[in-house]
Amino acid sequence: MKHTSNQKMLRLIYVLTAANLRARYRNTFYGVIWVLLYPILMYGAQVFAFTVVFEVKDPNYPLYLLAGIIPWIFVVQSVEMCTGVYLQWGHALKNLPIPALIIPSIQLLDNFINFFGAYFLILMFYVFQGKVTAAQVLISFFPTFSLVAFVSGMCTVFALINVRYRDLKFVLSFLFSLLFYLTPIFYSINSVPVSVRWIIGNNPFHFLLRPFQELFINGTTDNFYHYQYVAFFMAFISFFLSYLAWRKLKNNVVFYG
Repeated sequence: MKHTSNQKMLRLIYVLTAANLRARYRNTFYGVIWVLLYPILMYGAQVFAFTVVFEVKDPNYPLYLLAGIIPWIFVVQSVEMCTGVYLQWGHALKNLPIPALIIPSIQLLDNFINFFGAYFLILMFYVFQGKVTAAQVLISFFPTFSLVAFVSGMCTVFALINVRYRDLKFVLSFLFSLLFYLTPIFYSINSVPVSVRWIIGNNPFHFLLRPFQELFINGTTDNFYHYQYVAFFMAFISFFLSYLAWRKLKNNVVFYG
């Protein structure tokens, strides 16, 4: 019975995600292309700015930037899409037998499909250039998994809090604007003065992006495994916090005004 129930849950997530994608791109053609092109164009603009305008000479810098900027776009877009999701789905939750817990997962999966498409296209470009190996692409599943798991828990927490405090999305928008500069995406943590390096070093997103950076710059070294274990631990903490938030705030989802 439990196995059947899990199958039904996965089927429901699949159906609702597909419906969500169809609704987003209904009567559009360029919309699908734009969603894929946006992270690619952002990445290209960043590469041009730093390698041409600021003349960064490190030949590995485009890969370092890739390992930070595309996952960061996924994080920010996921938070933006998921924070207000219970308010958007409120009518459906009241009138249809949809488990409320899966709603953030539907939005997250929707965004992940777009993220994966752009990320895979850029990686294939570097594979054909010989700068990234097929093994590195396969191993990148692990940092991708820990990133998605962490963001999933975080989005559930934010979505639950937003039911009661509906200005949360504005606070998060400001917070992530600050975090962009406090996360070593376009600079290395080693370039930060030692006196303030602890600020960057304790940023949770530093630990989530670092496995990508280590993998594509240095390969599967001890540093990669160290940061990957930390990323898995952070994903577990995020899931645990989302479990506590669900137990505490789930009634607000069902009866929000």
